[in-house]
Amino acid sequence: MSWDIQPMYKKYWPGIAMLETKAYPTDLVEGESALARKTLVYPPGCFVAKKADDVVGYLIAYPFPRGEIPHLTDRGQIDERFNLHLHDIVVATSYRQQGVAKGLLSNALSQAKQNGFLTASLVSVNNSKKYWQQQGFSLEKQASKSLGYGSNAYYMTLTLQ
Repeated sequence: MSWDIQPMYKKYWPGIAMLETKAYPTDLVEGESALARKTLVYPPGCFVAKKADDVVGYLIAYPFPRGEIPHLTDRGQIDERFNLHLHDIVVATSYRQQGVAKGLLSNALSQAKQNGFLTASLVSVNNSKKYWQQQGFSLEKQASKSLGYGSNAYYMTLTLQ
């Protein structure tokens, strides 16, 4: 493995923002300050994958009620302790197919189980539904375009316990 998974710290934000900008269409880019606010809700759910000084991937997750699809701009609900919502996972193009996403996901789900979460959820975008199904997530419903995710966005869940 040529990269390490670490907790997310402020010093990583420029790299995280750059990855987000490259990964998503303009209408799905939230920006550094919006993403940083989400990490304040539940820091144990936020990680980076690093190689040397470079951020090559990141994952942001926070508690949110199962079955409810957060608006793209929601920040999570700290009092929710049963479902961990995977808000964002991005891997640099040059590090795809090297296990970075699986490493970030495995780390986040392991932490979630240790902290008593029963399920995980996400909204798949950018034609990623098949990938998430391969990771064990089940399709629940299509996300309304009004929630900010664009078309072809799907709410998916995974049982942890």
